[in-house]
Amino acid sequence: MQTEQDVDAPRQVSPIRVEGLLFATSGNSNAGLSCNVITSMAKARTAALQRVMVQPDDGIGPILRALYKARRRILLKIFSLEESSIIEAIIDAHGSGVDCKVLLNRYRGDGTSMNEESFTRLREAGVPTQWASPHFEVTHEKTLVIDDQAFLCTFNFSRRFFQKIRGYAIVTEQASQVD
Repeated sequence: MQTEQDVDAPRQVSPIRVEGLLFATSGNSNAGLSCNVITSMAKARTAALQRVMVQPDDGIGPILRALYKARRRILLKIFSLEESSIIEAIIDAHGSGVDCKVLLNRYRGDGTSMNEESFTRLREAGVPTQWASPHFEVTHEKTLVIDDQAFLCTFNFSRRFFQKIRGYAIVTEQASQVD
């Protein structure tokens, strides 16, 4: 069991590059820590990189505001896209000339289909949308790039993740980290 002293002890933080995004991690297990302690640790570890979104605390607002500010590009690769306001924001951006591309997971791990309605709505609106590679059982990634800003998320873009489920996103505006 970890003590408060263990939590406050300095940790060796290692940078890791994932899909062009840099984030920090340590080899320590935080399994016994409360969500508040983990949230504080995550924010402290990534302060130099930009910021951490915490769900459901931050809600959908930061993502919607970023989508509506898009001027050049929106690139979304996500396991589950059910939130209609996000779909509409992407469709609106596409209609305004923003280069939008969406990659959706097609099947859950049990083989049942998902994202059909979102895929259809986006395609019918002319947004370039594709299914993730069938070579993998699932594509569980959740990344969003808007212009020179990137969101590396643990949460899906479904209402319950913005209202009831603990999740995080590292958000960076450092262009060298995004591309």
